[in-house]
Amino acid sequence: MISPRRILAIAKKEVLHVARDPRSLYLALGMPVVLLILFGFGVSFDMDHLPVAVIDDDGSATSRAITERMFASGEFERIDSEGLTPEQAHTLFETRVAAAVLVIPHGFGDDLARGEHVSVQILVDGVEANTATQIVGKTDAVLRQSAAAAIGGHGAQISPPYDVRVTTWFNPGSRSALYLVPGLVAYVLAIVCVLLTALTMAREYERGSMQQLFVTPVG
Repeated sequence: MISPRRILAIAKKEVLHVARDPRSLYLALGMPVVLLILFGFGVSFDMDHLPVAVIDDDGSATSRAITERMFASGEFERIDSEGLTPEQAHTLFETRVAAAVLVIPHGFGDDLARGEHVSVQILVDGVEANTATQIVGKTDAVLRQSAAAAIGGHGAQISPPYDVRVTTWFNPGSRSALYLVPGLVAYVLAIVCVLLTALTMAREYERGSMQQLFVTPVG
């Protein structure tokens, strides 16, 4: 069995080495913080200010309300699309000017007020699948809310058989940093431990004291 005195002696020796070489201490304490900041906040999967063009052929109060609601959250950023037709939308995708184009047809507001079936077209650039999926999901939520508000404003009684409400307790804003940082703690610590071990071994070889480690009375 290894004597506790021997273990303490080796530990004291390593502490003196660290005290005489503060760069290793800075590396051990500073690198995890830097890596957490870089990985946690430098790498982000949040979709904000996505460029979206709007072709409003209706020009009614209902279509303007939908447009305002769509850009109110800041997730979408409206770009100039004056004089653009749906057939020309692909030019915006080819030049990477817009990620999506919202097309509101003529007579949309009147048809919705009469309770008729209405259609709104959303053209999405599918080059980046993740971005396209988020655009479709966010646009669908905005259009559903706008349609419900417009129908309710015209006196229609909506009484669904059930009411589903989803509440997100953790990270309600879906910020990717809050998902990444907790998992990165263990990953960063593993990297730092391996790096410090390799750095210590390399310095022992450089100083010519590796043979002293081989003959230490501790296994």
